[in-house]
Formats: sequence, structure tokens, C-alpha cells
Amino acid sequence: MLPYVIAGIVAVVLLYGAYRMLGGSIASRPVDSNALLRSALDAALAATDETPDRALRRRLDGAGQLLQQVETHALSDAAAAAHALLSVAVDELSWSLRLRQSPGYAGATGMHAAVDALQQHAARCLEEARSSLMVSAPEVAGSTA
Repeated sequence: MLPYVIAGIVAVVLLYGAYRMLGGSIASRPVDSNALLRSALDAALAATDETPDRALRRRLDGAGQLLQQVETHALSDAAAAAHALLSVAVDELSWSLRLRQSPGYAGATGMHAAVDALQQHAARCLEEARSSLMVSAPEVAGSTA
């Protein structure tokens, strides 16, 4: 009987410790208004530094995350081909954006050529992916994406 009591006490202590570590008691603490205001200020200042390239990079990262969530084993052949093409296109667009954002981009003709090649190949992949999606899901035909 004693081992069960000890095991029960240890389990309760471990659960309480996990509750505390995961922030279960945070709601009972008073809110620091100054910290919240500083966080809001930092967020607002960061928003003023937002550039179109940054927004595009976030959009591409979001598209990449969506593609990672797709269960490819359950896709038809056409949908799997579209997934592969979209993955390549998003990756190449991300790399072209990174190259454009690099400090040496302005004066490097080789980097300009690389960005152009990446964007052209991504555009071809996107067009092929759209065709594959129309075959696998005809309702996508009217899509603007």
C-alpha cells in the first residue's frame, strides 16, 4: 500500500510542477501595463519598417508552410505533381527574394541573371501546377491563384 501512496504523491508533485512550468499560474499574476505598452510600441515600430519584400517573404513562407501540411500520400497523381511543382516554385521565389535583398545585389549582374532565371522557372512551375490542379480538381479552374 505504501508504494502506491508514494507513487501518488510523486505524480501529484510532478503534475503540479508541469502546471507551473507550462504557465498555468500566469493568469493569476497581475498584468504589467508598462510591459504591454512597450510590446505594443515595439510591434508598431516594427510595422513602420515593413517593406513590400518583407510582406512577400512572409507570404511565401506561409505558402511553404501550407505545402508542408499537405498529406502527399493521399493525393492523386495530378495533385502530387502540382504539390511538387508548387514546392519548387515557392522555394525558387523565396531564393530569388533573398538574392534581391542581399547587399551586393545592386551591382552584381550575375545575381540579376540568377534572380531572373529563378523567377522564370518559378513562373513555369506555377503555370504547370495550375494545369495539374485543373486536371485533379476542376473547381480550381476559376481560381485566381
